[in-house]
Amino acid sequence: MQKANFLAIICMVALALLVTFQTGQAEAYGPDDLLKLSNQIQNETPGIDLKLKTEKPEYAIGEDVIIEFQADKDCYLALIDIGTSGNTIILFPNKWRPDNRIEKGKTYRLPPLGSDFSFRVMAPTGVEHIKALASVDPVLSKIGSLQEELKQPVETKAQTGSPSSGQVFLSMKDPGVVLKDIGLVFQKLDPSKWATKQVAFKIVEAAAPTATQPPAVTQTPT
Repeated sequence: MQKANFLAIICMVALALLVTFQTGQAEAYGPDDLLKLSNQIQNETPGIDLKLKTEKPEYAIGEDVIIEFQADKDCYLALIDIGTSGNTIILFPNKWRPDNRIEKGKTYRLPPLGSDFSFRVMAPTGVEHIKALASVDPVLSKIGSLQEELKQPVETKAQTGSPSSGQVFLSMKDPGVVLKDIGLVFQKLDPSKWATKQVAFKIVEAAAPTATQPPAVTQTPT
């Protein structure tokens, strides 16, 4: 009898682990899933004129991306990058600029001029997306899942040849959960108090280094 009970308990534990594993698998988000969640956060009548752009429409792996953004109102802003691999990074706020309040009419550059850090393009190739979320009120600070990501950072590794601080931004552990929570909170806001903007850029293979030809040797006839 005891043996039968023991086997029954083992079966129940195994079943619970299987369900947990399957649930975890169901919650895994690929790049397309994350992009879909990001696209759902839209305001058809935004109350903030938000501008967002990259310096170029295309970057080779290993290049540094330059981003500029601006708003026509004082507001609170977050920049979220959805990489081609599904790795999702919080670009702003960051360790160098933890305050995410920006001033109206002022153009912000990431990284700022003279910075010792960079946002470097990494493989694989494809299309990368940056989402800007701005609100007049500091609602981003009230989104628990986002704040947890900021409190418990998983930093990207510095790349060889990068500036002294390297590329060190916060990689989200649960980007799907965060994007869902942001969507739920923002949809409840007065449309005149928030806006989003999205920009995409292409990642291509780095050009192969050109082989240097040795100088021709001229022989003087004897």
